[in-house]
Amino acid sequence: MTTTTPPGAADREGITMNGLRLIRRHAAAFGRFAGLGSGVTLAASAALVLLSRWIPWMAVNALTTVASTV
Repeated sequence: MTTTTPPGAADREGITMNGLRLIRRHAAAFGRFAGLGSGVTLAASAALVLLSRWIPWMAVNALTTVASTV
């Protein structure tokens, strides 16, 4: 009867190669999430300030919220 460890689990030698790949993929995904998310937030803030000169603040806020979520 052989037992296998799930991908990413540690065996006797420590973290497996699959585990390292999994960690790297998750770190890369988090980096994209944090980087792109903050970029969208900064762009939405700039758009909010610029558009509020011509459109009422509440309408601009709703517009940028919808646009940044899409």
